[in-house]
Amino acid sequence: MKKISKRPKATPPAERIDDVDPLTIDLDPENPRFAPEDRGKSQRKVIEILLEQHNLEEIAESICAGGFVPLDPFIVVRENHKLKMIEGNRRLAVMQLFLKPELTPPRYQREWDDFRARVPSETLDSMRRIQVWRYSDRKALELVSYIGYRHVTGIKEWDTEQRAEYAAALIEDKSGEWSYGRVAEVMGTKAAYVEKLYVAHRICEQAKSEGIDGADRMRDKFGILLRLLQASNVRNFLAIELPGDPKRSQHPVRKSGRDFEDFVRWAFGTETHKKVLEDSRDITRYGQILASEESVRYLRASDDPSFERAYEKSGGRREGLVDNLYGAEVRLEEAVPLVREYRSDSAVINGVRRCTSYMVQILRYFPKVQQSEGLAVDDAAASGK
Repeated sequence: MKKISKRPKATPPAERIDDVDPLTIDLDPENPRFAPEDRGKSQRKVIEILLEQHNLEEIAESICAGGFVPLDPFIVVRENHKLKMIEGNRRLAVMQLFLKPELTPPRYQREWDDFRARVPSETLDSMRRIQVWRYSDRKALELVSYIGYRHVTGIKEWDTEQRAEYAAALIEDKSGEWSYGRVAEVMGTKAAYVEKLYVAHRICEQAKSEGIDGADRMRDKFGILLRLLQASNVRNFLAIELPGDPKRSQHPVRKSGRDFEDFVRWAFGTETHKKVLEDSRDITRYGQILASEESVRYLRASDDPSFERAYEKSGGRREGLVDNLYGAEVRLEEAVPLVREYRSDSAVINGVRRCTSYMVQILRYFPKVQQSEGLAVDDAAASGK
């Protein structure tokens, strides 16, 4: 093994090792890209998971077309006397499938035989030995910082659940050294965001441990759960706090039981119940529903509850009316300076007539407004006759 001090700009300090056989490196079964139930599997199962869920074909196509160009560093640690890939698992899996065909699961054999037939022999030879950068431990601060930057704020971003899993792995490290602030530093984000990621992660874990129907769907829609936590009414419904201390958020839902079960069913659905929150743009309105005792009673009593009906019961119709009236006021205020200039325009005249018709219909229900403004609207005018 050859060791030199020079290192790529993309990585923090590490030991460089040249001429490593990729077949001697283990794929990481704890890959943050994997769902929790997929972690800790055998090497063959890890390859299968990567094939099924992480689009190895695009890497294979690129190698067949343009050769093997290791632009990004391969980062490993030594665990149980073996090198384990921490950064570069998808690329390593493709190389192993090219170099050792028997690793290919039977249902992928034909597709990967085609890839292997197309890859030039010189390209295949270039993959037999690679350069890696070895760190002492997967929790080494330099490595954690690099991976956090690369996948949270860098060019190969993880989705929100993968970010949460990464943050949770650090926070729950047995050393106990990882505060929200420290995790935020290595992820290039803010401590408040890390806390929300972690609390959402713990909510999923709590739902799973309590056997709540729909917990798997909630994890699949992790981004929606994270957005729901932004709504104070949602947090209040479940008695969730954001205390700034991970130790106090191990079981964040304090109103577990029926409230927790209902929240998951209404927001994410189950095998037997469709979700009530159909549109994630309605999260604020959903929070208002949860804050209304009448709306909650309706949702629990109905076999087929309607989001709009629940919202009406929460006072949503009134708020919608107020929003519409204030919106009309703003638009009319913008129109006032222009009507004088276009008062002879037929389209403008028609628009004024239509606005007046609607305003007359509204005013019939507000005699005090008529009186204060010196107006007189009779029933015939209000009905449009």
